[in-house]
Amino acid sequence: MNGNMVREVKVDCKIIGWYWGNILFGGLLGILIIDPITGAMYKLKTNSVNEDLSKITLTDDKESDLKVYGIHEIPNNLKEQLVRIN
Repeated sequence: MNGNMVREVKVDCKIIGWYWGNILFGGLLGILIIDPITGAMYKLKTNSVNEDLSKITLTDDKESDLKVYGIHEIPNNLKEQLVRIN
């Protein structure tokens, strides 16, 4: 598999003060439904995320090598696995 490693980076957040303002302006609908569903009740504590991704490369396995053969160069043990397509 070639590509990048998967990384998880923790991003901290806190509940914003205006969320509690919903008691006065938005009522229970804002507190219990709208802000929790949209995520508007949270503010990120982390200003930015900067993470280096490491490249993944294949190991030197013989099984992972790609080999291209001409039609007359195919080994006999592989000829049995050929499927004719039109």
